Amino acid sequence: MFADALARKTPLRDGLSSELAADVALTILSPETYNLLVHSRGWSRARWRGWAFDALVGLLTTLPRPDRTFDG
Repeated sequence: MFADALARKTPLRDGLSSELAADVALTILSPETYNLLVHSRGWSRARWRGWAFDALVGLLTTLPRPDRTFDG
């Protein structure tokens, strides 16, 4: 549902299906990824949130990537 809704709002990157976009989003937003980066690696929640947003924008859409760092 997430990837379909995203594709209705903005073009997905060339050659990216809704199914693949969903797989990428699931990987980035999974509890396992969050726990690894925040709890195991010591990232702040703000840093993870910024990274996840930038990763989703850059990997899934044709929108320009935000101009920021992830030092959170």
